[in-house]
Amino acid sequence: MTRITLHTFDEVLDAVDLALGTSLRVGRRPERSDDAQLLEVPLPSVSSSHVEVRVTDALTHIEDLGSKNGTWLKLAPHHAVQVSSAADVALYLALPASRKGHDDLPEDAVWSGADDFAGSVASVLEDWLEERGVPARIMTAERPKTPYAVDDPGMVPLAIPIDLHVVPLRTTEARWPEVLSQVWRYVERQNDLFATEQELRRDGIVLASPVMRRVYRSVVDAARRGLRLLLLGPSGAGKEVLARCYHRHTGRSGAFVARNCALLSKEFLRAELFGAERGSFTGSVQRITGAVERAQGGTLFLDEIGELGLDMQAMLLRFLDSGEYERLGQFGTLLQADVGIVSATNKDLRASCARGDFRSDLWYRLSIQVVDVPPLRDRVEDIVAYLKTHPVGRPSSAFDRLSAPALELVCGHSWDGNFRELANFTERMSDGPPGGLSAQDCQELLAQGTIHSVRSRPSAPAVDSSVWADLATRAARAYSEDHADQPPRIWDDVKEYIEKYLKPLLFAQLSQIGPSLEATDLRACPDRMAADRATALKQIERYFDRLSEG
Repeated sequence: MTRITLHTFDEVLDAVDLALGTSLRVGRRPERSDDAQLLEVPLPSVSSSHVEVRVTDALTHIEDLGSKNGTWLKLAPHHAVQVSSAADVALYLALPASRKGHDDLPEDAVWSGADDFAGSVASVLEDWLEERGVPARIMTAERPKTPYAVDDPGMVPLAIPIDLHVVPLRTTEARWPEVLSQVWRYVERQNDLFATEQELRRDGIVLASPVMRRVYRSVVDAARRGLRLLLLGPSGAGKEVLARCYHRHTGRSGAFVARNCALLSKEFLRAELFGAERGSFTGSVQRITGAVERAQGGTLFLDEIGELGLDMQAMLLRFLDSGEYERLGQFGTLLQADVGIVSATNKDLRASCARGDFRSDLWYRLSIQVVDVPPLRDRVEDIVAYLKTHPVGRPSSAFDRLSAPALELVCGHSWDGNFRELANFTERMSDGPPGGLSAQDCQELLAQGTIHSVRSRPSAPAVDSSVWADLATRAARAYSEDHADQPPRIWDDVKEYIEKYLKPLLFAQLSQIGPSLEATDLRACPDRMAADRATALKQIERYFDRLSEG
């Protein structure tokens, strides 16, 4: 007689004694068998037909019947094992929810391309296993060119021709199958991210920096969830390419239609967005199909949304609320369109809402997913990756041409024109030996493409340390007042303190802002700080909105 004890990890379910030559079939609704006892286990974690146990003369034969969770010893679906009939057997049918760990996966790995993808994923997994006290190593091996069948749950394929091998360092414990399950889920996610990032690289977006990879993943997440997306960032930072990426990942069959709100007059903008009948306004000689209609079933990208006038903001708001619009010259006839919306601007829309230049209710319609696209100067890894992929002669890249001092200059440059300026810089570089571009030559090339000469930037006025301390104190006090006397606690809080409180005060001090907005020379401030106009205006607005003591 052999006793079979059935468990979950939370409790003992039942115990059944099996005589020689008998069998037991277990499940929520186990299929009938002529020679087997049936035991129903009414748990959602137990499959309809989960496991069968047969006792023969010498062995106990245990077979998983294709269950969802497997059977602990642990049996993979459709596999069998034989144990001595002299031993009692305890079978575990399910893991408790508290130990499944579905959300307890490692952070996403960071890689720059196919060369370091496998190593990055393996390193993150090894650290994760060590933190959890799981005695295992992660090894990598090239995948054989000839297809082969491997029945090893510890071998996990990557999106490149390399396999990960999860190798236990000692006898595995009961949680090992669930650890492998988590590893598989994690690698599947990394493979998906790698594949989609490779697509974006082909579109011209560089994703070497961790911050830009987070931006990209936020865009993809918004697209897959069907959320409206608002991109905030300077001109030339790649917002339109990200908008096209959003469209590709929505899975929508309609077109991607882009319109720049800053380039069109008020009347013509309405016609461009919602369409117009022939003769509906002066100079209208033919019917205009609006961008909304063109984007039916697809994505509408509204660039420079911050330049939209208040009257057009109201019309756009109505469309976002109901999906209904009127073509110019066809009043009273409501049309409908189903489009995904991506908007972008280099303005501080929050400040514009505070001033009344931008409707707050429109902000809330557009800002379901807000993504800040950082300027290129904050993405040094992207600068280096771009240089490495742009040839200057053959076989050298722009990166190869730079001497070490020249590369240091490039990485420390302000890049006010972002990728447009970087692209122009690489175009100006001439062919030559590796490392042959000196710092002086590099400085001259950079100066050609900057509005503010690299060699003649104005120096900031001398400021003693007590003033710096006072500015930091003022920034901290304002932050604390706006956050219920709470100091910064996480990295996002620190970034907010620097961007919205400390930077505006420093800009005001160094650019010699006047006592009021009216008394400030808005043309001179950018020159004094060697800053682009958009950045200067943003800092000035933040200063007078919250931090001015005048």
